[in-house]
Amino acid sequence: MALANEPERLSVAGCARLLNIPWRRVRHLVKRRVFAPPTGHDTAGEPYWHRRDLYTWASVDGELLSRVPLDHWRSLGIQAPYLGAETIENTVTALRWHTGVGPVWMLWHWDLDASTCERELPSLAKQLPAAAAVTMVGADYGIDGPALYGVLPGAPAQPVYEMPWSALSNVIGMPAPYWPSRLRRPDLMNDWRPGNPPVVAAADPDMDITSVLRLAVTLDEGSPAWRTLVNLAQTWQHRATKAAKSDLKLLAKHTPAATVTVAATPLAVPAVEKDDLPRDIQRAGWLELLDRTDDLALACVNQALQWDGGEDFPYNMREIVDPATERGAEWVARLVPARRTAAFELLKERDQEAVLFQDPLTDAPVVREGVRGQTRYRMAVPYRLPTTSPLAELILEKPVWVRTQDGTLYPAPQFTPYGPKWGYQGSGPTILATLADLLLDDITAPAPTNYDHPTPKGLEELAQRKWPPGTVLTRAQLEAARRGRPIPETD
Repeated sequence: MALANEPERLSVAGCARLLNIPWRRVRHLVKRRVFAPPTGHDTAGEPYWHRRDLYTWASVDGELLSRVPLDHWRSLGIQAPYLGAETIENTVTALRWHTGVGPVWMLWHWDLDASTCERELPSLAKQLPAAAAVTMVGADYGIDGPALYGVLPGAPAQPVYEMPWSALSNVIGMPAPYWPSRLRRPDLMNDWRPGNPPVVAAADPDMDITSVLRLAVTLDEGSPAWRTLVNLAQTWQHRATKAAKSDLKLLAKHTPAATVTVAATPLAVPAVEKDDLPRDIQRAGWLELLDRTDDLALACVNQALQWDGGEDFPYNMREIVDPATERGAEWVARLVPARRTAAFELLKERDQEAVLFQDPLTDAPVVREGVRGQTRYRMAVPYRLPTTSPLAELILEKPVWVRTQDGTLYPAPQFTPYGPKWGYQGSGPTILATLADLLLDDITAPAPTNYDHPTPKGLEELAQRKWPPGTVLTRAQLEAARRGRPIPETD
């Protein structure tokens, strides 16, 4: 019986499974006394082995070495010759050392995600013939440095295992090279040689900065659109540089200096953030960019949508309008045909045959489409209303509508996907109540972006009622609710 703290005891069959060799062969080697000496014998007199002892024995056998995890290899005590790098499948740079017992590979994925190592490493290892060991650097940190995974090239199943960073350094006889996540570029890796000083290079943003800068250089310097794009590019570049510096700080904190060499450091850039540029400048810039038809404008709009959902667009939420409803028909009647501009990227409309419109009062893009035999309109909802006429009424439909005292109908301003809605206790009714409170004071007020606004309790209770669709809440009713007074009869 094994002790509580004793490692797992491996029988002859267990040793065979661990080394991926036939158990009959193990039994034969044991009988010939050329197998690893047993760690001990159980109460029945049968031999058993511990994993550590078995791997120590197998690590001196050239045939079995490729079935032994790298952290169980013995140190060769010399610096292994570095044989250069090669590219695999246009996604991975593979660095190779010759250790005397076979090639040892270190793989760097250019665009690593959390599942890449376990998912792709076995298939990548099969493309490296006669490898004694194959490792891949992960996206996070392990016990003594960057996460490092490996496969056993000599094992038929090639299971993935994790090892300490120092294991690789120990085997190759030198500090293993490290590139921060935003500097894992194939050109930098291919040029690296042992003993090279760190290369200073620009960190790679995770957004398409090229399209943004290419469009910026075509614009008048200092214009809102130019300032918006330059600020965006600088923000992305700063974020990438900041991420690379953070990786290097973690490396210095958690990794023994003797086991790692920094291969690249990020080029210093100004610490710019998007909020450094006034929001009104950004909105004016995007208003110009959204009206463009060129491919660079489309690319920039798509990048902004991926970055922050287009939060500085004059419209960034989407709604469906049913033209069969009374207000839907009224709104549709004023739409005008539109050319395809970058604004339609917001609606994800790529069909060249799509029927495109524009709301002439808000400039928002609109697409007419047929769904299950019914016509409907997809529209972008404005962030604020382009009018000075005061609020007259709120109309509870899908979407919620605003009518001003001059009789004009507008979709209710919207900034979040949670509202405005009504009929329950939740985010949507809170947004509706907040919006009503803001518009009663200022019809040009932007849609609420959060729930920090102190909304009057009466308006919140009003928004939580289960009003039937089509209910009209007049200004008098909204003001009464805001003051906590009885609400006049609704239509």
